Formats: sequence, C-alpha cells, structure tokens
Amino acid sequence: MGEIKCAEQQGIDMYQLMEAAGHAVFDCVLAKYSHANHIIVLAGTGNNGGDAYVVARLINHSNMPVTVFSPKPQSKLRGDAEIARQSFLSHGGTIVGLEKLPDLVDELHPSLLIDGLLGTGFDGALRDEYRVALEFISTLSLPIIAIDLPSGLNGDTGHVVDFAIKATYTVTFVGLKVGLVTGDGPDYCGTLLFSGLGIEQCLNHSNIATATWLKSPIQAQLQKRKFNSHKGSFGHVVCIGGAVGMPGAIFMAAKSVLRSGAGKVTVITHPQNVTLINSLAPELMVFGSDGEMDQSIKDRISHADILVVGPSLSVAPWGESVFTQLVADDLLAHIPTILDADALNLLCKYYDPLVKNKNLNKWVLTPHPLEAARLLDISVLDVSKNRVAIARDIAHKFGAVVVLKGCGSIITDGVNVAINGSGNPGMATAGMGDVLAGVIAGVMTNFDKNETALQKSTQKAVFLHGLAGDITAKNGEIGIISTDVIELMPQALDICIK
Repeated sequence: MGEIKCAEQQGIDMYQLMEAAGHAVFDCVLAKYSHANHIIVLAGTGNNGGDAYVVARLINHSNMPVTVFSPKPQSKLRGDAEIARQSFLSHGGTIVGLEKLPDLVDELHPSLLIDGLLGTGFDGALRDEYRVALEFISTLSLPIIAIDLPSGLNGDTGHVVDFAIKATYTVTFVGLKVGLVTGDGPDYCGTLLFSGLGIEQCLNHSNIATATWLKSPIQAQLQKRKFNSHKGSFGHVVCIGGAVGMPGAIFMAAKSVLRSGAGKVTVITHPQNVTLINSLAPELMVFGSDGEMDQSIKDRISHADILVVGPSLSVAPWGESVFTQLVADDLLAHIPTILDADALNLLCKYYDPLVKNKNLNKWVLTPHPLEAARLLDISVLDVSKNRVAIARDIAHKFGAVVVLKGCGSIITDGVNVAINGSGNPGMATAGMGDVLAGVIAGVMTNFDKNETALQKSTQKAVFLHGLAGDITAKNGEIGIISTDVIELMPQALDICIK
C-alpha cells in the first residue's frame, strides 16, 4: 500500500499531508532557530517545493522575515504544490527568481536557509542553474534545514554526482530514505529528524522495508552466558592468513575473535610469523604452514566451527597456494567462512576454474569498495553509485552473505538488506577490516549457534564492531587505531546482552 492509499485510509488528503510536512519542518525552525533575523527558503517545482511553501507561509505568519527563491517564480505548479504556493502568496509572501539569490543576500542578511529545491525524484547531475545556486549557498556558512533530503543527494542510493546541499538538519518524512544513511548521505544530511505525518504505522504494516537500519543495541541483542559453561561451549575459530613478514592483520583478526567471545582461536600462518603472534597473544594457538595443507592442518580446519580466511594472506605464491588448496579440497565448503582482504582478490582470480560451481551459502564476503569492484569487474565509481544494488549483485553472484564496507555498511544475503548505523570516521584506519572479520566470526560462533541464517548474525556483528568504535571515540575520534577497538569489544558486547 502506497503513501496515497495509507493517507486515504487515515482520512488524510494529500494536501493535508503536505501541510503536516511543512509543520514538521517549521517545528524544527522554532526549536533550533526561533530568533532567526531573516530566513531564505528554496522552493522547487515539485511536491518538495510545495512543502517549502507551507513552511514559508508558517514562518511569515509568525512574523519572521522570509523570502522564497524559486527557479520559476512566476510559473504555476501542479496539484497540491500550487495550492501551497497560492496560500503563501495570499498571506503576503514574496517569491524571487533563484538566479537573483547572490545579488540579494547582502541586503537580506539571512541567518537560516531552508532547502526545498529537489526531492526524492532527483536522480543524476544537477542542472546548471541549480548547481550555480548550491555552490553559492555553500559559501554563505548558513545553517540549513533540508526538507526530506538535501538537494543534490540521491535519496535511493546516497550518491552525489557533482554537488549537493550540506544540511545542518534534515527533516525526513514517512519512511527513512536509504540514501540518507549510506554512501555520501551522512556527510550531507546533518542531524536526521523524522516525522511519520500520521501514516507511518499504516505504511509499516502494509509494506516491506527496502532495508533495516541498524541503529540501536536492541537490534544486536545477545544471550547472557550460563554459569555452567566452558571454553568448548563458545566455539572454535580457525584464522588463516599472514604471509611472510605480514603477521599484523591475521593477529588483529584472531584477537578480535577472542575479544568477541569465542572460546578457542587457532591461527594458521607462515612459519616466520608464529613466534611473534604467540608473543603478542599467548591465548592464541598458532601453527605454521609452508603453504602446503598437510593432514595436520586439514584436521585443525575440519574441527573448526568458523573459519576466517584472508587477512594478510597476500596474492603471492604462499597465499595463492593456501587459498587454492582450501577451495580445491573443499575445506571451506561445509564450515561457515568469512573471506576478507586477499582471499577476495584470489576469489576473483580463481572464480571460474575453482569456485564457480561450488555452494558458497556458508560464506560471508567482506569487501571494501575496491574489492567489490573487482568481484564484479566494474569500477569503484559504479560501486559508489548504488551501494545496495552492488552488494546484492555480489551476493547473488556468489550465493553468499555480503558486507559492503564503508559509510553505512551494507549487509545482504541478496534478499534481506541491512544498513549499519554504528561507527564513526575515526575507524577509517589500517586494520579495521581485519578486526571486523574477527568480530563477525566471534559473534557467529558465540551467540548464534541456533541461527541457520548468516545474515542476522552478521548484522549483529557489524553493528557491534561499530559500537566498539563509538565507545573508543569517546576519548577522541581522530587517531583511533584498530587495536584500540579490539580492546573495547567486551564493553560493546556487554551493552547488547539481554
């Protein structure tokens, strides 16, 4: 059931819905900027513009100075948007051409701008007149309230082609837009405010959401441990990686598994790394392999509950030998496996000869955008244009759960989609993906033994990883390193225990 039918069911006509949207934005004006000395409103030619005219009328009615700028100030709009426009004019409102904005700013001395220029129908690059206006606005250092979403941002994908409004607040309506919480969205929407306009319950009950936004610890709830437990109760993870001279990533992944609650963790790495990793974390059981999967190594893998393959594996001969044997001998076929880093690069290389016809439904792939581009043989720009669609495409191609890392990480099995809302820019540092791979393994082993779907447990793990990053950032965001986050994983887990 769509927005129109839900409104009709609630006895609300579409103009009333537009009025409700305008009032929601006006409430933000009163709460945050009630002493503004002059307010500029950008009103487009669609329904988003109609919302803007409602806001402008309410501001005017409250005796706050307001001027509306429109790309077509003399043109009539369609339907309810025109009703809103005429109502603003009949209350003494003023509409000026958008191109005149630079000439009038010094005269108006505005202290707030409301963006109702482009709405959810926008897709692609800005028209020249819009780009010129938005670029000028970016020089004004004004607080900005965006109506539904910032102009220039694709509400479906979170992609900005060339330029967009950077809002201080975004008041969005009825349903949260995917583009506000992934990709470029969080950098442009500022603080998100939501208004359901009185029809949100109807829409929730009658529609399947495009995605789930992971924003609350309730969405990552974990079972409290029984007192009568031992290390065997909480699973055994085997981490495979660490080419010669590259012990760091596999060490961080393995320690993250431990810090995420796994009972036992084994590391299989290049023989030259064994002593260092053992000295860094004596809790790990570390074994060397020269690249040959001998029977003792195969036995250790076969007894694992979860595998992590890829951190610092490398695409050099040692890593290539390990990966091809794991796949060719079906050592990964029956055990849930997280593939990260160079395992993803080797997956691209050996997909046709070794992997294509295998059942990968127990795999979790954790690519960053460049790795995602390689998995589909596309460009990184193609990935950024529609992160949800690309993550789904990877899931469909490989039959696996996919975590497309980045701002608003996407988690999908090809059908269900979740977008992570935890984490912060301080986590953009070396090794954080290795930590994530370990956290996914630890959470899967420790808490989700009865869940056959990897999607749900992976969602929890991605949220917990970001939550640990947010706890770390309380002491400062810039300068966080990956091992800081590892040490605070127990606090994140504790927050989410029922």
